[in-house]
Amino acid sequence: MKISLKKFISYITLLIITFCILFLSREFISNYFAKVNLNELNINFNNKKLLIIAPHNDDESLGACMLIKKAIMEHGKVNVVFITNGDGFKKAAIINNLKIRIKPLDYIKFGYERQKESIKALGIVGVSQNDIIFLGYPDGGIDNLWMNNWDNKNPYTSPYTHCNKSPYSNCYNKSAIYCGEDLAKDIEEIIQDYKPDYIVFPHANDRHPDHWATYCFVKYALTDLKYNAKEILYLVHRGDWPAPLKKDTSINLIPPAKLINTGTIWYKLSLNNDEIELKEKIIHSYKTQIKALAPLMNAFIRKNELFGELDNKDMVTFENDDSKIIPNKNNKIIYDPTQDEIKLNISKSSDIKGVYAEISNQDNLHIFLETTRNINRYITYNFNIFFFNNEVKRLNISIYNNRMILKTKSKLSIVNTNGISFTKKGHLIHIVISKNIINEFKHIFINVNTSFKGEILDNTAWTMVDIK
Repeated sequence: MKISLKKFISYITLLIITFCILFLSREFISNYFAKVNLNELNINFNNKKLLIIAPHNDDESLGACMLIKKAIMEHGKVNVVFITNGDGFKKAAIINNLKIRIKPLDYIKFGYERQKESIKALGIVGVSQNDIIFLGYPDGGIDNLWMNNWDNKNPYTSPYTHCNKSPYSNCYNKSAIYCGEDLAKDIEEIIQDYKPDYIVFPHANDRHPDHWATYCFVKYALTDLKYNAKEILYLVHRGDWPAPLKKDTSINLIPPAKLINTGTIWYKLSLNNDEIELKEKIIHSYKTQIKALAPLMNAFIRKNELFGELDNKDMVTFENDDSKIIPNKNNKIIYDPTQDEIKLNISKSSDIKGVYAEISNQDNLHIFLETTRNINRYITYNFNIFFFNNEVKRLNISIYNNRMILKTKSKLSIVNTNGISFTKKGHLIHIVISKNIINEFKHIFINVNTSFKGEILDNTAWTMVDIK
């Protein structure tokens, strides 16, 4: 039977469209059919202190409002810290202000409105306004404070409020400017003053820059202070997740497929019908956000809340000479999901599989980056590391076009390239950092990303590694 050219073209077109839909929906499909057994989060908060840290107003409710309620019901104490006031969400600001052109003062007014929503939402579960702290740092800029604007002599300016320090009269530290060192100091001061037993904050693998950067600042503060508290992580943004993107009280909220078996131990806090209804009421009290993000917010109305536990890694030390160190399962410190590039696939050489680290018998630090395909000279491979001991140092190395570039990010930066070398072979980049560069250190906090012409392609979670 002959098929006309017109029908043949129609079949091919349909096939291409189907393929494109399946390709673009692959993350949703994998998340929808993901299966994992979740243990119950069994914590008694009696006479314990819980500190919730949220990047934006509503994250605390999406991720943990019933955990907050549980703590209060069990006679625990809860404080909530908001890093930003969520004032840079342009879509919601436009809807809330009923105008297209939003001025800096409109964004600030919007930030105050979001504060009011947080006070109301948290009041429903019993958190007093006196136990809520608004830091007032820039919405959409927390990753910049972490990566680029650390020093107070190099402040970040919000593209929304046009401010380089908090314009809010009720912010925690009225002298703080928009820089990483001030945000870190504020978080450290709050932890020292409050002395929490539990700290709840965003997961390292959250894709929103404000969220993963908040994780970084909290881990930095805890490590710098040498403070021990139980860390409980929540997730809000991870591509096509939660799946399905709607309210469904018949199913559990489970982790994204690509974050199963990558180092996080996941737990559920089961909710009864009354608690599910209460959570819905709390989420919907964020009226400015429901207008703009209803499907995502409603997707957190499930049979449970989801939490993760992500322990520090242990560094392999003094087991091998420099010449004998190779990447292996024992020295792997970062398990990065493959085929998860943030941008479209420019090159599989940008897809990170894992990061390995080991200290040799000669006391030199070896770091390996492994990619899905051979290292590409046109992709930039960026290694970002903080070293902790009695002081903090940072090292930012970029490998591009067979050259190593050392970047000065702040006054904490190591600028001496003598004693740092690299080689590349196949799928691997191998960096060796001499003990003379870094001296003694107790922890490293490390992230690796790949980029093309300044655009991030893949980005590992920041990982804290202990040297024992």
